[in-house]
Amino acid sequence: MTANLALDFRRPTIDSGIDGAKAREQSPTGAGQLFHACPPDPDCVYCASGSSANAFGNDWSFLEAVYCISLRSSEDRAASATRELHRVDLCRQCTFYRPVRGSESARMNIWNSHQVVARHARARGVERVLVLEDDVRFDALMDRGVVQSIDEAIRSLPGDWMAFYLGHWPLWARRIDRHVLRTRSLCTHAYVASNLLLDWLCVASYLDFKQRRTGSRWSLMGRGIDAAMSELPEMYAYYPMLATQNGSVSGHRRTRERRGMHRLYEIKMRARDHLLANHSGTWERLIVSLSSISGAVTRLDGRSWES
Repeated sequence: MTANLALDFRRPTIDSGIDGAKAREQSPTGAGQLFHACPPDPDCVYCASGSSANAFGNDWSFLEAVYCISLRSSEDRAASATRELHRVDLCRQCTFYRPVRGSESARMNIWNSHQVVARHARARGVERVLVLEDDVRFDALMDRGVVQSIDEAIRSLPGDWMAFYLGHWPLWARRIDRHVLRTRSLCTHAYVASNLLLDWLCVASYLDFKQRRTGSRWSLMGRGIDAAMSELPEMYAYYPMLATQNGSVSGHRRTRERRGMHRLYEIKMRARDHLLANHSGTWERLIVSLSSISGAVTRLDGRSWES
């Protein structure tokens, strides 16, 4: 995999407005606040039990912070994400980031949201962060044993790992341990970021990446934050994936009458949403199976998909 983006420490594309001394989790009750705790649910056994839930809940203590990105205008998606957080016992740790939809392109707005979250995390001094998007849907069997296996998988990674996907759309993947893939992937709905990835996200320039991608042979993979991350080194994923997307329409898409090419674009995006929501796991298994074949070819001719 190419590592050129890991060295891109030029001027950030936006100013998150977060100073280290001022970074804090804010109450959801105040107008205009961007960060707030996960809304409590009176029926959530983990919320109701408080710290005593540690004895029977999922132990996510290996994560220093958890964020969920959700536009303020996407209340239905925020509510869906909140239900998922309560179901898997991330409700007590998660901080929501609720920006207003920007005037730029959807790709740039999404990029900026991940960048603001990374800056907020670094301002708090945390180095291992789970970042979620509000269309995340966790596996039905996300119990204490599965969460423990995530911790163990992350502990097995090399010291220079950058990201550990809990859900993804692999372009290439190779199984290196029972629950670990070395991967080159799209999608950013559920990933654990290391301090190295957080540092990269803090300064990575969308405009530079877009310019570099325009007209290149990789442009079909997109020009969003997930495409940029797919070029980074030392990217890994939990196998089999534990988080997919629920297929809901992104709040970043503009509501307008669709005709001609715009209508075709909408059809393509709906088809993409359907694939990601319903066939990510099947695609992952296929890619992993094919990697064993490509591994055999690599041993024969010395070439590697990782280069």
